[in-house]
Amino acid sequence: MAFTFVDVSGRRLSKDRDPTKCPQCHHAITPDEVDWRLVKPLSALRPKLAIIYQCPAIDCKRLFIATYEWEDVPSYRGTEPQFQLRYLAPRAIQSPTFPKEIAEVSPTFVEVFVQASAAEQYQLAQVAGPGCRKSLEFLVKDYCISVHPDKRDTIMATLLGPCIQTYVDDQNIKDCARMAAWLGNDETHYERRWVDKDISDLKTLIELTTNWIRNHVLTRRYLEGMPKQGAI
Repeated sequence: MAFTFVDVSGRRLSKDRDPTKCPQCHHAITPDEVDWRLVKPLSALRPKLAIIYQCPAIDCKRLFIATYEWEDVPSYRGTEPQFQLRYLAPRAIQSPTFPKEIAEVSPTFVEVFVQASAAEQYQLAQVAGPGCRKSLEFLVKDYCISVHPDKRDTIMATLLGPCIQTYVDDQNIKDCARMAAWLGNDETHYERRWVDKDISDLKTLIELTTNWIRNHVLTRRYLEGMPKQGAI
């Protein structure tokens, strides 16, 4: 029997929504509900709702569990209790991919960013943000070393901000990396300065930085590999 609502201690609770994406195949779906139970952990005062769903995608059909937590939400009556969707499990992690030029410049950046992405997908936001910040430092410093190999030891010992200012010549890379560093620092400090930005903005700026670095690497490669006196 599909879940519609349940009476708990004389209070009628419904759920806010069904999942819209399978956590295993990652297709957009309208899932099929299989069964549900109320679960009350020993440390919790309020029960949680666990619903077993099945993905309807023909190439998936796997089962997963959606966990809903009891929340008091605003309504025209003041507040009303409702089960709100919080977690889906099991979850297949989607690892981001990067062009080979970026992997060649900084394999450690790729490794750290993939781990940060996995942490975010497991809803470990307090770990994912600092992980993205760490990946940015490897990306920028490895890129600077590739451009200024004679300055390797100095670059490694320089803080990220001064490193960007001193050793990044391309203005697009400099601007995007600097803004990414600002947001990355927010992920590691006690107080946020950029309160209207979050980890999604940080990831976008890191993506822009990698794109500009790839453009620079490819441009330099073709300039060095093609004769300047070619016919036009």
